[in-house]
Amino acid sequence: MKIQILQQMQKGQKHVTKLILIFLVLSVNYCKAQVNNDDYYFLDKIIQITKQPSDSVYQLSRRNETIGSLRNYYDFRFKHRPFYTTFVYDSITDRVGYDTLQLKQNRIKWKAKYRVMDSVFTKEDIEQIIEAELKDTKWDSTNIVFNNKKNLLIKWTNSYYSKNFISKPYYNEKKDHAFLVSSHNIKGTTTTFYVFKKEEEDWSLVDKIENVGW
Repeated sequence: MKIQILQQMQKGQKHVTKLILIFLVLSVNYCKAQVNNDDYYFLDKIIQITKQPSDSVYQLSRRNETIGSLRNYYDFRFKHRPFYTTFVYDSITDRVGYDTLQLKQNRIKWKAKYRVMDSVFTKEDIEQIIEAELKDTKWDSTNIVFNNKKNLLIKWTNSYYSKNFISKPYYNEKKDHAFLVSSHNIKGTTTTFYVFKKEEEDWSLVDKIENVGW
């Protein structure tokens, strides 16, 4: 009798274990699917923000154009390297050197400009994002979002001179903030960070950092 009870308990434990494993697998798959849906929500959002009224074709680059901007931001924030420096001639010392006054003013400007990014993305977040960006991370051009544009055709290109580039979204560890890097060539190329915040189930744009690096 005791043996039968023990066997039934073991069967029950195996059944519970199987249910837990199934639940974990389904949860992981759901999370992956949700992130994927969020990715294309962001892409659609940026296309709507950046398309021009006259656009019937939206030229979108497949190339990875993000890593330089991310490294420069990382180096400024964590290694205290300026995005750029200017040189001036000092008539008193009779030599060319850094414009220290301009650099000091720029540092104040840059700290204010990236304050939202600084507050929601940790050093580890940015390092993982840079590492991931070194890999091949391309949009799936067969996704329904590309076939659901009224009067707007998405045209893919591998050219460095593509009119538009939009990165995949990058999430912080809590998955409650995300940002995308976007470059657009309209009377000159500009790079922008778009920062989003998730509240309940909705994402909202909380910061737009234009002319990244300047």
